[in-house]
This record gives sequence, structure tokens and C-alpha cells, in this order.
Amino acid sequence: IGDNTWANGYNGIACAEYYLRTGDKSVLPVLQYYCDDARDRQFYGVGWGHWGREINPGYVSGGLMNPAGAQVATTLLLAKECGVNVDDRTMLGALQYFYRFAGRGSVAYGDHRGEGGLGSNGKDGMAAALMQVATGARGDTEVYRRARNYFALSMLDSFPALVTGHGDEGRGDAIWRSITSAYLHDLKPEAYRTTMDTLKWWYDLSRRPSGALGVATAQRFDDEGSGAGVAIAYTAPLRTLRITGAPRSKFAKDFTLPVNPWGRPADLAFLSIAPDAQEPVYQLARKLGDAYSAEPNYAGMSAAELAQIARHRNYMIRAQAAKALMHTGAFGELEKMMADPDPRVRRAACDGLTDYRYWFAVGKKPIRPEDVSPTMVAALRKMLTDPNEAIYTVDGALMALSCATPAAVAGCVPDILPWTTHEEWWVRQSAFRALATAAQAEGMAAQVLPVLAEMLRREQRPTARETMNGLLARLAPTLKMDREIVMAFQRAAAETEIKPGPRAGEGGYYVQEAALAGLRANPASAPEMARSVRARFPQLQTRYLVKVVEALVAAREQLPEAARGELTDVLDADYRRELIRRMNAGETPLDTILTLTQLKHPEVGWREVGRPVGAERVWRFTSFEPQGADVMHPREGKRFRDVALPVGLANWYLPEFDAGQWTSGKAPIGKGVFTARRGKKAAIENQSTWGDGEFLLARTTFELDAVDCDYYRLGVLAKQGYHIYLNGQKIYTYIWWSDAPEYRKIGLGADAVKHLKKGANVLAVYANAAYVDGEQVGQLDVRLEGLKKEDLLQ
Repeated sequence: IGDNTWANGYNGIACAEYYLRTGDKSVLPVLQYYCDDARDRQFYGVGWGHWGREINPGYVSGGLMNPAGAQVATTLLLAKECGVNVDDRTMLGALQYFYRFAGRGSVAYGDHRGEGGLGSNGKDGMAAALMQVATGARGDTEVYRRARNYFALSMLDSFPALVTGHGDEGRGDAIWRSITSAYLHDLKPEAYRTTMDTLKWWYDLSRRPSGALGVATAQRFDDEGSGAGVAIAYTAPLRTLRITGAPRSKFAKDFTLPVNPWGRPADLAFLSIAPDAQEPVYQLARKLGDAYSAEPNYAGMSAAELAQIARHRNYMIRAQAAKALMHTGAFGELEKMMADPDPRVRRAACDGLTDYRYWFAVGKKPIRPEDVSPTMVAALRKMLTDPNEAIYTVDGALMALSCATPAAVAGCVPDILPWTTHEEWWVRQSAFRALATAAQAEGMAAQVLPVLAEMLRREQRPTARETMNGLLARLAPTLKMDREIVMAFQRAAAETEIKPGPRAGEGGYYVQEAALAGLRANPASAPEMARSVRARFPQLQTRYLVKVVEALVAAREQLPEAARGELTDVLDADYRRELIRRMNAGETPLDTILTLTQLKHPEVGWREVGRPVGAERVWRFTSFEPQGADVMHPREGKRFRDVALPVGLANWYLPEFDAGQWTSGKAPIGKGVFTARRGKKAAIENQSTWGDGEFLLARTTFELDAVDCDYYRLGVLAKQGYHIYLNGQKIYTYIWWSDAPEYRKIGLGADAVKHLKKGANVLAVYANAAYVDGEQVGQLDVRLEGLKKEDLLQ
């Protein structure tokens, strides 16, 4: 019971399956809770985040966590069958959201387009189970059966990617592959049998002497709880659960679903799993690459061969083959594909023209505008205007059209406009791209810009909005209509809807992003943008207001003196006052208030506290290598963990511990060179050598004359995770990693500050190194800083 999407989804499925097997109504109140919680915490009307009741649209794409949300969606359908009161809008929104990924790339990680890798981290299997439950509705459920089969075949096809997965080492894939592969036991017995026989070694390796299973290839998740999902591979063909195809329960209640939840009849072609005589998917993927591989070498593959592969049953393979045709200049083959009677082939041709990047839509090397022939433009227009064309093909056609010359696209504007208000954001995003190209044609900007501005103001999905912000900002120097474009952003910031309650984070993020895009397009607009956002204070969450302030302060440096003074007055009188009000109400936007205070009082700020100062402080430290079960292979990136300490070091962090025999030296303590990705930040020089071990224990002592600051924070330089202790008490833990050598600021709450005292204080840190190119790299330093409220409020 709670707001954890992961727990609620899996627990909800278990509750519903139990009720449908037993009729025990004692679990129905729990199931009702999960359904109500799903209703209250759903975002964009389609999905859920990791946990909690606030969305973070800037996380990945839109803040959704589909590997968790898929199970919540399945819970809702099962609960409907159990007779629980399920909010239909919540359930149907999620069902449509996941359904539309079938045949259009693997299920996305967040709220973005379908992905283009061989595997799906198990998400296709999760969606297959959702569709399986949907087939239990009364009436015509054929589309859900077909979607289930496509997702299930995707899991079979992707078996070489079994042991890969973001964040879970392939555990999600292992569980849901085991649950859903059996959907094809009767439909494609040869494919099912071949794949399961190929993986027999893996299932055997996962067996344990107790009779249970683990997940042999997942070091962090090789437990019997996870292994229970893997074990379902042996029972799934028996169809004893609703998610594995069990017959309708005598305790089930009738419910219905839309006959076709997404698209037109022609879109059903994308769900086909009809066999073809071509090579297995994984072999073709090795030849053609995928969304996450470098451009392959197409030498030795003829245009005729690629054109044949572009008619494969698998969406990713079709797209990759069509991209190969474009990159090798086989434009005639693409023209033929655009006239093909199969909408899947027409979409593949469009993907070829755009160098389609799946998650990221248009690729880095699309067809050159001058290579988009009149025949291609005519074919694309036909796709846009044909009332029977598949929606997913229209989406591809709009993207492909954006690659043509502005003059060619300008003639298509009447055909594009109807798609600017389509219910699917994929289509709206593509229509915006096409219109942005048309706007660059002579005499078209005045006609098209108002449409683009209205689309931006109205858009309620973050990935589409991000595209619109970026394209519109980049149009400013091209069209020399800076003021009109900035006004579009100002209008979006002023008028974008911010919904009340948990969904306030959606609209607030859009206001923030509109303001930031407007400032990027023209920093001189900062005073006007500041006033536009000021009107949204009552609805705008502090996290978004902070981002806007940062952008306004940065733009301020580019303004002439008079405009800079005007903006400074607004920031000081309105923004600073509003943030102080929020601080007094319990929020802590300290650094932003300080930034605004420094506009008129540059002398105030955080100050390092303690004697000697951090750069002169002497540390005592020792390193060690983990032993036995604590050893982790160097290939593992996320390495922070609690390991057994060497003998005699159990109380190493206590003030009274004698570390006199340890190495001494100043910080940073390190080994190797900790550098940022792509050299964005220079390395910080080590002052002492870490030692040979992966793990480091370090202690230092500093003196305080008084504990008289109102706020304290740590500045931590570390390559990976750490535990920090103050006077024997753990005050902070970080378990991830850092990509840049910098002092990460960590605010200390009252529970930590209470351990500070006048006189001697002992700071102790447990940290680990990482492996970079086979060598250990680690770095550590910790500083303490303080701030007085009287300085903040000057």
C-alpha cells in the first residue's frame, strides 16, 4: 500500500489473479486501493512515473516509467474483470498508450516514440500480457489478440538481447520473456520451440539446489523472488493464470473495450506476424544495425536485396533496410516503396528518407532536400490526403515531407494543417516539423508562424513540446522575425494550461520550457519574458520558477545597461520576494534567493566553515579490496555497495577510532584521472594517492568556533557513491555516480546539522572507485559551507 508504481503494479496483478482463482473477496479492498491510486497518480492521462504524486517531465522523456506503468495498466484491466470500480478514463488511456507501440518499435521507456533496439528490456512482454488480459473483454477483441502476438514475437526475436537492460541487468526481460513467450506456443510452435531450446542453457544455469530459480545473468538480481518470474516459463504453457491465457473465471465480471483503440483500419497491418522467408531478425539486425549502433557498412548489399528486406515483418528491420537504401542513394527503390500497396512498406520508405531514429524521430543524416524528388513529394501528399491511409504512415509522411525543400513543402501546407490538431502527439510533432520547413519558403512565414505558435501553446505532451520549442527557436535567425517568435514563446508561457493537483507539474514544466526557449531565441526579450512568467506565480511550482530565474539571470548579462537595470528590478522586487515568501512557507530555494540577492549585494554568499580550511585540512585514509561474494567484475558501471570491512575497522567512523597508522595527506585523495565526458570539465588535481584498493575509508578533523550559521551544506567531489559520517553519525548516502569532476552541493537538514558542535568535529567518508578503460579511477574530497539568513535577506 502506497504510491510506488513498481510495487502497486506487480502486487495488483497478484491480487487480481488470486481473486479470479479463489473468489476470496478479502483482497478486493486492496485491489480497489491500487485502482484508485492509479487514477489519482496518472500523468498525461496515459501512464505513471516511478513513484510519488509529482511528475518530472524533464526525466528521460516526460517522466513516465513504462516498465513499471505497464503492470499498473494490467492491474486495471484485471481489476475490471474482478468487478472492482475502475475509472474507465484511466484504464482506457493506458490501454491505448501501450497498444499503439505494437508494430511501431519496441515499447518506449518513457513518453516518447517506440524504440529501435533488438531488445525491449522486457517491456514488449509486459505489453503482451496487458493485451492478453484485454482479449478477455466481451465483444470483438481481435486487435488486442493481434497486438499480443506481435509483442510476444518481438520477445522471441530478441533473445540475443536477453541479458541487457537499463538499470536491472535484464531482469525485466528475463521475467516477462518467460511469462509471455508461450502465447506463441500454438501459433508459431517452431519459433517458440527453437527459441526456448536456444535458451535452455540459461534456464538451467538459473536453477538452484533448493529447486528454486534465480536470474543467473543478473548479478544484483539473482534472487529467488526474481527467479519466480523466470520459473513461469515452465508453467506458462499450462495457461493457469489470466496473464498466461487461463480460461475466464467463474468469478469474472463482464466488461467491454473499444474495438480499435488507436488508428485507422489500415494501421492493423502493422500488427501482422505473417511469416516470411527472410533471415532471422537478430541476424538482419547485425547486418543493418539498430537505433543504438554506428552506421553499418552496406558494402555487398544490393539495392534489390535491401528493398526485399524492407518488406520484412519486423518494423525495425524494415526501417533499417530503408535507411540503408537512402544512405546508398537508391532513391528509385524508395519511390517504388512509397507507392507500395502495403502501408508498412510506405512507412518504411518514409523512415528511410528521414534516417529515422525511433525515440528521437528524424535522424542526423536525413535525405538532402534537393534529393527529395517531385515523385516523392506527390506520394507523400497522397498519404496525407488519403482518408484510408494508416495514421502511422501519415506520421512518417509528415516527417519525410519536412526533409524536402521549403518551396516544395509550402505547396503542401493545406494538406498538413488538418494534422496539427490530431489526438496523437507523434502526428502533431511531425506536422510541426513539416510546417517549420514550410515557414522558411518565401512569403510563408506570416501564414505559418501563427499556426506554429498556437500548436506550441496548446501542446500538452513533453516530447512534442520539446521539438516545437527547439524548432521555433532555431527559426528566429532564419526568418528574421525574432519579435514574432519571441511573442509566441511569451504567449505559451502566459497561457499554457497548468492543471490543478498532481498534474500541475505538466503545465508548469511547459511554462518553464517556453520561457527558456524564448530566451535562447532572443535574450533581449528577458524583461518581457520575466513579466509573462511573473503572472504565473500562483500556479507555478518552485522547481520551475528556479529554472526560469537561472535563465533570466544568464540573459541579463547580455542586455544593455538600461534593460539590465529594468530586469534586475523585476527580479529583485518580484522574483526574490516571491521566493522568500515560499522559503518562509517551508520551501528551500536558498541558492536561487542568494543568486538574486547577489545582483545588488555581490559580497554575500556561502562560505567555507571550519579550521583549517578544506584545502589545508589533513585526512587519514586507507584503501582495501573487497573479498569473496563482495567482488564485482570491472565491467559493472554502478559499483557503490556495502562490503565487508577488513578486520579491526568496524568502528572506523567513530570519533574515538585511532587512525594514526593510516596514510595521511591533503584532499583531493585520488587515483587515475577523473575527467568529464567529452572533456566538458577539466580534471581536479589529486593531492594524495588513494591506494591500491577499490574502496576508501577517510577521516579528517576540523574546528568550529561556533555553530552559528542558519544553513549548512556539503561540497562533495567523488567519482561514485559514498556514506558520510559526522561525529560518528551517518548524515548522507549517495549510491550512484558522477560524470563530471565537481563539488556537488548537498544541503544538510536539521537532523544532520544537530551533530555539528563547537570545537573538534570528525568527518568520515566511505567511498569507492570506478573502472575506466580497465583502470581504477577514484577521487574524494568533502568541504563544509555555511550561510546566514541575515545575509540572504539583505
